[in-house]
Amino acid sequence: MKPTSLLAVVISCLIMFVAFFFYRPWERGVLDGADSSGYYAYLPAVFIHRDILTLDKCNEARRMYSSRGSASTAKLSNGHHLNQYTCGVALLELPAFFVAHIFALLSDYPPDGYSFPYSFMVVLAGLLCVFFGLYFLRLFLLNYFSENVVAGALLIVGLGTNLYYIGVLKGGMAHAHLFFLTAVFLWLSQKWKSTSQAKQFYGLALLLGFITLVRPNMLVLGLLLPFMVGRSFFQLFKRPLRLLIGVVLFILPFVPQFYYWKMITGDYIVYSYGNQGFDFLNPHIIEGLLGFKNGWLIYTPIMFFALLGLILGMKKGDNPALGIFFVLDIHIYVIYSWWCWNYINGFGSRPMVEMYPLLAYPLALFIRDFFRFRKVFYGVSSLLILLNIFQTHQTYGKVLWPEGATRAYYCAIFGKTQLDYEALVALDCDITQPEHLVYKKTIAVEGFESPNISKRDSTHSFSGSSSFCIYPGLKYSPKVKTTIVNTEKHKSDWLRISAVCMSLGYASFYENSHLVVSISRKGKQILWKSIRINNKIRDTYYSVHNGEINRWKEIFFFVPLSDLFLESTDEVVVYGWHNGYVPVCLDDMKLEIWGEQ
Repeated sequence: MKPTSLLAVVISCLIMFVAFFFYRPWERGVLDGADSSGYYAYLPAVFIHRDILTLDKCNEARRMYSSRGSASTAKLSNGHHLNQYTCGVALLELPAFFVAHIFALLSDYPPDGYSFPYSFMVVLAGLLCVFFGLYFLRLFLLNYFSENVVAGALLIVGLGTNLYYIGVLKGGMAHAHLFFLTAVFLWLSQKWKSTSQAKQFYGLALLLGFITLVRPNMLVLGLLLPFMVGRSFFQLFKRPLRLLIGVVLFILPFVPQFYYWKMITGDYIVYSYGNQGFDFLNPHIIEGLLGFKNGWLIYTPIMFFALLGLILGMKKGDNPALGIFFVLDIHIYVIYSWWCWNYINGFGSRPMVEMYPLLAYPLALFIRDFFRFRKVFYGVSSLLILLNIFQTHQTYGKVLWPEGATRAYYCAIFGKTQLDYEALVALDCDITQPEHLVYKKTIAVEGFESPNISKRDSTHSFSGSSSFCIYPGLKYSPKVKTTIVNTEKHKSDWLRISAVCMSLGYASFYENSHLVVSISRKGKQILWKSIRINNKIRDTYYSVHNGEINRWKEIFFFVPLSDLFLESTDEVVVYGWHNGYVPVCLDDMKLEIWGEQ
């Protein structure tokens, strides 16, 4: 039989390898702070800088290459700095680190833990984890399915999901490593089922310990074993010594972490995430699965096939499918109970990547049972794979911003390679902006010229002699308040809210000031919409993060009147709202009615 599935692994790896060198992720890699930097920091701290208690020298070395990001540590009363991340990923990165260190020592690169060899090897290690993960996943699936079915499942997992994004662009994150470990876990469980030998069980126990060290919620994988292994699992309880050895092996990977926590805090077990935690009473399951803010199935729609396969497997009483459903349900509930349920700094839902080895099984079930429709299936799958690769490119190019996306924004940038003004507006207010409207009427205008306006700014102005600046000590501009008469006449028109604005400094996406419109009826708010100001002050090239500074530009957006059913007494309010650190000046704030010709 031709090794079709092996060819699928090779094709997936080659495409990812080419993309890896095209995008050059090592230029950021572990340099920009946050997760990947925190995971990795243990290695240069222990083996190079000897500053594991504070990470000061590590951070100083990292900032020689990038000023972005900050170390995710908490300063304790004893002067130590606690790394919030566990050392599991660092242990897995250890071989890549030593290769990079030897290369640095033998070359002209500084052996500081953050120069090119280190940054390159860390992200390459993540990519290699994806490659080996696909290989072991192939070995596991071949126990149940034919070569052709396994090949289709592997191509979809490798190229049609956000595993592609993680492997190519985010190799320093935990997810690529977890994908590999989970795939090996499934393969080893199958080995244990076939042989019932102690060594396979011991390997599974040690492996589950590593997986749990990397991400504690992945302990849920242990619940899969009764479904996957069956009799071999239940026989453990008749062999207490073997079970005890397994428990010891499970704990063994935690020993370095316990030692680190004891050294830093004085306690062997520490919750290192501070006020970041879970809200199990209010999980965001629907948003996490189907929302536009990194919703799993919005950005990885090809996995609908896996869910359909899971349903098919459960209806047939398939034991692995039942176990996967059980584990997947718990995993989804836990990850979407996390405070940051939309998991920023990713494309789609990052923590679902470690579930892909499990989901490859029902995906293969679906392919097998619908193989007679394979031409249609592979046609649709090919389109979804191309969409995944293209949207990964959009995310890399900052055209697609999944962590903060809205439905209107997603539609506005679909198929595009460059952001425009209308897409940025849709990102903020989730309203698709209209085209070909014409001006009809000005309802209200404020130029901030009246001497009765306290704290107006005479230093900066677009028209007249003054403007109004909002800043941390003055969060709101004066409000323009009015009503709209003859609302029946205007119900098919649009409100145009605008102001001429100038940013006096650069502000991040989450620290932009806003232009706001609010509509109230009898004291109750019926509409509140806003758009960010700072990132729209630009003419030719737009970015989610920043625009230009020290220049005036009209910022505007449209809100439809058709769905509001306004009454003549409804109060419409327009104002500027400061939400960061950078002062923003506003002038000529207007409320107008626009409509079709």
